[in-house]
Amino acid sequence: MTKNKYNEILKLKTLLEEAAIPFIGRNVYDGYQIVIYHKVDETVLCDAIEHSFTYGSEVDRLEIQGAITLEETKDDSVLGYLTAEEVFKRFKFCYDNNVFIYLDKEVKK
Repeated sequence: MTKNKYNEILKLKTLLEEAAIPFIGRNVYDGYQIVIYHKVDETVLCDAIEHSFTYGSEVDRLEIQGAITLEETKDDSVLGYLTAEEVFKRFKFCYDNNVFIYLDKEVKK
């Protein structure tokens, strides 16, 4: 991935690498996508994307699918205009707990 006008996706990539959270990254249109997979069955837990057609790209913010709350899913299946730090918090929670829905609290195991 080369540095471009989409810096938040690059910040998210760095945060995930520092936390040793595995992901797949790929170029999409004029931007980039990061995908996190479930630890056990390898289904997609969540993904972040930033390119010219995503919610928030005009202000260098990320759009995500997965890692959103049940309340947020009432409006749409994606959520945009998020910073790398906001997305990282959500992705880390979902990855650590093997869940698709972000609860913003610890899951009882």
